Amino acid sequence: MDVTSLAFPDCSFDMVLDKSTIDTLMCTENPLINVAKMAEESYRVLKQNGVYFGISYASAEKRLPHITR
Repeated sequence: MDVTSLAFPDCSFDMVLDKSTIDTLMCTENPLINVAKMAEESYRVLKQNGVYFGISYASAEKRLPHITR
């Protein structure tokens, strides 16, 4: 499934686990747009008080701004 356009309904999950997906998207042709779409979709499918859990090779200082935008 395309992480920038998930087929799940809103508020479907208690947790979203990103295991280096952000790292992969940062290597694409339009990294900032693709990461923003992934973050938007991730938060859309999270239930209220859900958790986004990201694992990245890069430091938090490099990745967190993209997720919290």
